[in-house]
Amino acid sequence: MKAFMPPPAGAVNSDDTSHIGDWHIYNNDTGEIVQTGSSTIPGDHLWQVVPPEHAIAAGSANPMLHHYKDGVLQRMPEDVLERRHARVLLRNPHMRWDHKLLDWIDPRTPEVKKQQDSDERRAQRDAALAACDWTQAADAPLTDAKRAEWKAYRKALRDLPGVKGFPDVALPTPPGK
Repeated sequence: MKAFMPPPAGAVNSDDTSHIGDWHIYNNDTGEIVQTGSSTIPGDHLWQVVPPEHAIAAGSANPMLHHYKDGVLQRMPEDVLERRHARVLLRNPHMRWDHKLLDWIDPRTPEVKKQQDSDERRAQRDAALAACDWTQAADAPLTDAKRAEWKAYRKALRDLPGVKGFPDVALPTPPGK
């Protein structure tokens, strides 16, 4: 891929509508492709919107499959692509793709991570408690034995924040599952 260099001042007629075709913009520092497109650009208007820490290159590139290393467009290795697409499996909204490491990272500090993870686990626990509130109503269609099982389950949910390893612990399994 040929990297475009901004034209010298006055070198391009502002009425020039030459077609440059497909292009992409990438971050010089990280190698991340941040924008792609295809267009006819009048004059040097595109250079006016590209920040100095970015570069523009001719040709097409897929930000999910490609990145720049040492100024050269490269396809990411298959193992990197597998990790990159694994975010769907991670189900962790805090993870961010690091274009230098070519891997997922959690940018939160350990203290913030623990607090946010604790808050999320408590919210899951609260939802599980709310979902079984009906089991403790006097007119709930449960035997005394089943009501006792649900009562024990609810106690385990309420005690969850005190369990060793919290918030990295599983929620208890509801009765009958």
